[in-house]
Amino acid sequence: MPGVEAVLFDYGRTLVTFEYPKGRLLEVIERFRPAISEAIGVPAPQAEKIMEDVLLPLEAVIDSPDEDEVSYVDVYSGAWSRAGMELPGALLYEILDAEQQVWDDVAQVDADAPPVL
Repeated sequence: MPGVEAVLFDYGRTLVTFEYPKGRLLEVIERFRPAISEAIGVPAPQAEKIMEDVLLPLEAVIDSPDEDEVSYVDVYSGAWSRAGMELPGALLYEILDAEQQVWDDVAQVDADAPPVL
């Protein structure tokens, strides 16, 4: 096996691309609604409402041309807070991890990437 000559990190939309996985993300949210309800002490909003109020606004952060490093966990937590849901860190991490698994599954090599490499 040849040795590693280089490592290339891609945070997305450079070498890989995504189709927004709305249906799969809604499934993740729905799966966590009971835990969200328990954490906030009232019934959790419907999955579509959580997507509109939490996940979709995060797309503006991701699309930002700003190159400053940010703590995505802090940004993610803030999005839930702005939507009126203060969730414990462990639950936020579980939801974020489940969402990330969806994004990992739907990543596709950008058609323009192989010739560049």
